[in-house]
Amino acid sequence: MDEAAINSKGTTPLEPLAKKIDALTSAADLPPLVAELHTIGVNVFFGFSSIADFKDASVEMAIAGQGGMGLPDRDYYLRDDPKSVEIRKEYSSTSGASRSSLARRRKAWRRILTR
Repeated sequence: MDEAAINSKGTTPLEPLAKKIDALTSAADLPPLVAELHTIGVNVFFGFSSIADFKDASVEMAIAGQGGMGLPDRDYYLRDDPKSVEIRKEYSSTSGASRSSLARRRKAWRRILTR
């Protein structure tokens, strides 16, 4: 893996997806985007996998699990206490996105999560 080449591109390869996220205007816009993200291995909202059965390792079990939004749970995006604000600030500074883009996405997530 050419890490130098990957790092030199920064977040540029993610921009087409970021634009699609920014273009979301309603919950009805989510299913096509979620499907697209799942096809490239991004388990938004939920994910499917398999694991060995805990009692019989020769058996594989299908599992469905909760996907992630980046931070551990929705409360990290909704709480306004000083610690939560600081966590979001740190998270935003490491994501590589512009402040205005992050603000738009944060507002979109709040709209979706608080319905």
